[in-house]
Amino acid sequence: MDIRPYTVQDEARLIDWKASARAGRPIVVRRERTATSRVWMLVDVGQEMTGVCPSGERAWAVAANALCMVASLSLRRFDDISLVFADSRRIVRMPFHGGLSRFERMLDTALDRDWDAPRDMDSLLGYASSIADRRCMVVLATEDHALRSRHVPVLRRLTRSHPLLVASVVTANPLTTPRGALDGLRLATR
Repeated sequence: MDIRPYTVQDEARLIDWKASARAGRPIVVRRERTATSRVWMLVDVGQEMTGVCPSGERAWAVAANALCMVASLSLRRFDDISLVFADSRRIVRMPFHGGLSRFERMLDTALDRDWDAPRDMDSLLGYASSIADRRCMVVLATEDHALRSRHVPVLRRLTRSHPLLVASVVTANPLTTPRGALDGLRLATR
């Protein structure tokens, strides 16, 4: 984007050594930064996502809030977004085009579902590994107990090929939660 002589205010890492050798003095090159143009949001929609968080919200609702936050930032950069919903029965991809309010409506509609199928994290991670665009960002939204030690090598391979963000939602453990803390939640779910 810009080539100019080095000044003391510039960082040394900005010096282009080939251009400096040709010019006979230090030259700073400012390059256009390649930006991610696609974001893949992979959402665990297994029945385990219906667990209650310490805040009283369902895990899927907390994950949806995290996805909306990432979507708002991505849409400001004009990134393309693809939503992928997966449980043990199916994997559904929904390409998205539009603004944040449309994204929120689409996500709410997709999450208004029967939560009767268990999760299949192996298939979801397999889907993530098959994404060919190496510059796209992958966002994985799941419940805290979904990722096991056997998934770590897959996640490592994925981080070598894609920027990865994992939104891991912590659910309340009814065995360790103080007595009475979940009473209001039990009434709300009856």
